[in-house]
Amino acid sequence: MSEYEDIINLKRPQNNKHKPMNIEDRAAQFAPFAALSGYSEEIEETGRLTDEKFFLSEEELEELNKNMMFLKENINSHPLVNLKYFEADSKKEGGKYIFVQGHARDFDEENRILTLSDGTKINMDNIEKAVLYPDNELKSTYSK
Repeated sequence: MSEYEDIINLKRPQNNKHKPMNIEDRAAQFAPFAALSGYSEEIEETGRLTDEKFFLSEEELEELNKNMMFLKENINSHPLVNLKYFEADSKKEGGKYIFVQGHARDFDEENRILTLSDGTKINMDNIEKAVLYPDNELKSTYSK
């Protein structure tokens, strides 16, 4: 006979002041705990890369201005346009270049906002390249 044989089959003692904890609450005590909540998201954000905004040469700026003037003069015909523009990142320095194609709907010179037919609003100061198709016919693929 082992030394605990006499007590091994006895019922567990109950405290009348405190009811036993239910199974779900007992299991919650042993649930995983994240001492550094948000840390993995912060590491991921730090590792996310952004692009640097490039500045146009005089020739590129002149061509862009010419295309934007043409766009302004012909906005009522809603010309098809391919744009490359820079969108600043809200969380860190830099941003990304976005390529978009659509029909120009509004040219707000005062606020410097170009609106496309799908509702996309683009700050004109961030446009790096504009390829216009005045007859609304895409003739070739826009190159980056």
